[in-house]
Amino acid sequence: MPSGIPLIAYLSAASPVLPVVVAVGKGRVLENRWVLAACLISLVGDATGLFYSNRGQNNLWISYLVTPLQFACMLLALAALLTTAQEQMTVKLTAVLLLAVSGVLAVMAEDLSNFSRYSLPLGSLLVLGASVWTLVRQGSGSALGTAAVPGGFWLPSGFAIYGAVMAAYMPLLGGFVSSDRGFVEAVLKVKSALVIVSFCLVAWGISCQNRATVSGRSSLPSSSPSGSS
Repeated sequence: MPSGIPLIAYLSAASPVLPVVVAVGKGRVLENRWVLAACLISLVGDATGLFYSNRGQNNLWISYLVTPLQFACMLLALAALLTTAQEQMTVKLTAVLLLAVSGVLAVMAEDLSNFSRYSLPLGSLLVLGASVWTLVRQGSGSALGTAAVPGGFWLPSGFAIYGAVMAAYMPLLGGFVSSDRGFVEAVLKVKSALVIVSFCLVAWGISCQNRATVSGRSSLPSSSPSGSS
């Protein structure tokens, strides 16, 4: 293993395999297609990044291609867990807008050879916000006597941790990467550990799902007009 890249960073890069293995093993691939898409995109991006890093080449440009796609897939996965059609459509439109805005920012405002200052933190915050809102809606549904989506707590919890970590990680590295190498390595290790936790939670959420649940909604009773707002 090349020196300079800690073992936990490799484990973090491989951690998206967990949800994929669980979904395939449980036969829950279709209903988790956006979750698995996000995991596979993450695996490809991290593998490519490690390849360039091991060769001593700049790999930061990869995140501008991969991470917006990953965040968009996470948003689409969260949309399936939300309560109303209006909420689902809002999050889906947010995913589309994120891809468009990220592309514009990458071309016009970002330095592709350095850590993102705008587009990727924005995507992280959107994933974090949508995850927290999904958790709130799951909790409020349970309080009103509405059945919660199986796995509807663990999966957005994992995405919330991931969004929070990435929102803090990139600005921190962007500010300290050239001035404090020890700080950068410590941040990388903490980030890697939290990413592993996040994908473990996502995998656990998939394992908790009911096979009768299709796209996160079919196991729920129909909402009355007064309860859909």
